[in-house]
Amino acid sequence: MKNIDNIKFARQFAKQLRAAHRRVAAYRADAPPGFDPQAAATVLTGYGVEGTVISSTPSTYAPLKPDQFMGRLRIATFSKLWATEAAGTNIGLTVIPKGARVISGMVQVSSTTGSATIAIGVAGYDGSGFIDSANSVSDNTGFFLAAQTITTTAQVPLAATIAINSLYETSKQLWLTATTAAAAMAGQTMTGWIVYVLD
Repeated sequence: MKNIDNIKFARQFAKQLRAAHRRVAAYRADAPPGFDPQAAATVLTGYGVEGTVISSTPSTYAPLKPDQFMGRLRIATFSKLWATEAAGTNIGLTVIPKGARVISGMVQVSSTTGSATIAIGVAGYDGSGFIDSANSVSDNTGFFLAAQTITTTAQVPLAATIAINSLYETSKQLWLTATTAAAAMAGQTMTGWIVYVLD
């Protein structure tokens, strides 16, 4: 019985191998003249910071944090109906947890802001006036979007460049804030979201 099973297995394997050869032949027949799949491979001549860790051998491997590799994206949305808030009013929109790496975000308004400006920033949730655990970096109202008028109802990106803290990693829980000269925006709705990796 064992020999019969071996023969059946060998026949099935040979059948699958022939089918694979036919697929390869068909692929080569459809490929452009002179196409070599191996020649088309990209040759890496260096690595970025994370790529160096990922490509290292087991003896030198140091695991990356989830907010650097294989982490899960999380989102916090926010909305605000403006009334007649005075210029310089700070609004707590949502909370960004400790240890989060901010990936991106956006803000949009139901109409243009006219001459009123909006800034999107961060503040320590603990009310200390600092956004880092060492209490050395002060709250910043324009951390993710410097104060500016919004002349469109389309989405405006947050944390879009290194200069406005793309990929910033929080060391404590923070408020996401909005600061505006809002009197000219009475009755308008502002909505948005912030995306981050935590684990």
